[in-house]
Amino acid sequence: RLLRMRSRDRIVSLFVVGRADSGMKVAVSQVMKANHRSRGTGAFTLTEVLMVTVILGILAALASPKVYRSTAGARVDEVAAIVARDLETAQTLAVRFRRDLVVTETSPESYTIRDAAPPPDDTIRLRRFVQELLDGPAIELQFSSPAVRLLATGSASEELRVMVTAGRAATSVILRPEGTVEIH
Repeated sequence: RLLRMRSRDRIVSLFVVGRADSGMKVAVSQVMKANHRSRGTGAFTLTEVLMVTVILGILAALASPKVYRSTAGARVDEVAAIVARDLETAQTLAVRFRRDLVVTETSPESYTIRDAAPPPDDTIRLRRFVQELLDGPAIELQFSSPAVRLLATGSASEELRVMVTAGRAATSVILRPEGTVEIH
């Protein structure tokens, strides 16, 4: 015999051998309860979803300053490498053209490399705006001297230190009088 019972949105079918006595009714009700419980465990409650969302939000808030600092540090290192490359290029140009060049800080975000000749012969060889290089937090340059002369021999008139900063991240570029460029 086939016994059919309706349970909310399901029909429970049992093949019954013999008569349906009180023991059979217990078995049918236990099957129905098991089906009802298994449906409830397939999803998350709103409370569980909210708790996970709150925990993920807290973890993201804790990690974001570290990500920002490492990103700012990488940007500072990249700009310092560009400044060092520009100083080395200026030395090469001074030797190649056999004329002195001057490295001048024009603002906290820019510098100029030009011929040391008086106007109108003071050709600008390079003008760099570091804020245009990369997106993100503001990068500032701090020069130890407002202007340093690069001699036609490849050496510098004095030591030049350029501090590249963005927030707490900082790297310095040093042009030594003998003409070497270092990044610290």
